Amino acid sequence: MSDFTMNTKAFDNWADGVDQNQPRALNSMKNYMLRETRRRYRLMESPGGRKWKKTKHKGKRHFRTLYARGDLFRSIVGFIRNNKVVGVGTNLVYAAVHQYGYKEGGIPKREFLGFSKKNVEELKNIVSRWFMKGK
Repeated sequence: MSDFTMNTKAFDNWADGVDQNQPRALNSMKNYMLRETRRRYRLMESPGGRKWKKTKHKGKRHFRTLYARGDLFRSIVGFIRNNKVVGVGTNLVYAAVHQYGYKEGGIPKREFLGFSKKNVEELKNIVSRWFMKGK
């Protein structure tokens, strides 16, 4: 017969830390995701680092691509749902046209939502810092 004993105090302390740190970890992840999404939007590049195709406007007025009035940029928000899901998105209906493109309308794909491999690694680091170290 084999005997297995374990001191569960360390595990219980770790589990308590996870419960206490989860909301802060999710908030840190949300803030990072939002910051990176807005940074790339300003740089006019996709999560993979590809530059967007420039907008062709008629007339004398010069516009930055996807920034005529700034409505789409300002609509990008971070969110946390049910203390389990964290994300970044927009509620503007026309956002999908720009994210995925619209061939029939002559609108090229200009991805602004999503994450690079570097972003995913940093999100893992955020989780690790909060759950293993508490910060």
